[in-house]
Amino acid sequence: MTKGDPVYIGGNGGDGYLYKVVLEWGEVANVPVTGVTVVPDTVNLQVGFSTALKATVAPANATNLGVTWSSANEDIATVSEDGTVLAKSVGETKVTVKTVDGDYTAAATIRV
Repeated sequence: MTKGDPVYIGGNGGDGYLYKVVLEWGEVANVPVTGVTVVPDTVNLQVGFSTALKATVAPANATNLGVTWSSANEDIATVSEDGTVLAKSVGETKVTVKTVDGDYTAAATIRV
């Protein structure tokens, strides 16, 4: 098989029909990230409690939707790689989400 050759995949769908899928090689266009938002943008938590922040990368069809999370003060609140914030001690800090593509950022204020 070389680039440009179609790939044929056949199989019985279990419903009496024979299905054939043809995959073709092609170039994939890179869709760059243009921004990121986080919700909620302000959270009030008690020590020991947690909440989930949600990042939305724009555009939704960007090639790389990856993000990283960080806390400005992990003594007050930590954040996991999925955006879950855990309140550790009384105070206020920022949790920031940053896109892997383009280094766009958005932040949420965390008050404990």
